[in-house]
Amino acid sequence: MNPTQRSRLTLSFIVGQNEFGENVTKSKTFNNIKGAATDEALTDVVEAFIALIEHPLADATRLNSYSLM
Repeated sequence: MNPTQRSRLTLSFIVGQNEFGENVTKSKTFNNIKGAATDEALTDVVEAFIALIEHPLADATRLNSYSLM
């Protein structure tokens, strides 16, 4: 594991539909997630959030970034 790894967790929720019947989403991004956090731990966090939010989850994404130098 790279000690300079940084992660970001983005949750997208379906908040409605537009006039064409397509889903409208809103996102919430959590920065400064520990790089050592496992995917399973983040999945547990996502499941806890969706239990609290009234809108259905559309997507949950983890983005890792690393320093090359």
